[in-house]
Amino acid sequence: MCEARHDLPLTHSDPLTVVSDRLPVLDELLAALRRRGAPEREIQHFRRHALTLPVEAALPCPLCYVNNRNGVLSVIADEAGFERVRCGRCGEHLNVRKNS
Repeated sequence: MCEARHDLPLTHSDPLTVVSDRLPVLDELLAALRRRGAPEREIQHFRRHALTLPVEAALPCPLCYVNNRNGVLSVIADEAGFERVRCGRCGEHLNVRKNS
C-alpha cells in the first residue's frame, strides 16, 4: 500500500528536495556506492556535496556523480517501508528505506 508523504507532494517525477528527507536517503545512497566498489574518497566527496546543496536543489545520482556525470534522482514509487528512486540520466533504479 502506498503512503502519502506530508512534507513533499509525490508524483512520479518529484525530485528529492527536502533536506530532512535526504539524510536517511543519503545513507542508503552511500551504501549503494560501497556495494558497487566505489573508492571511499569518492563516497565521502559525494556525501559532502549532497549535504551542501541548497534545499531547492534535487539530490544528485551518486552513480553518475562518481563517474563525473550530472544525474538527478526522482521518486518513482512510494511504498510502505521504502521508496524507489530513479536517475533521469543513467536510468539506475535504487530502493531506499524510509525513515520510520
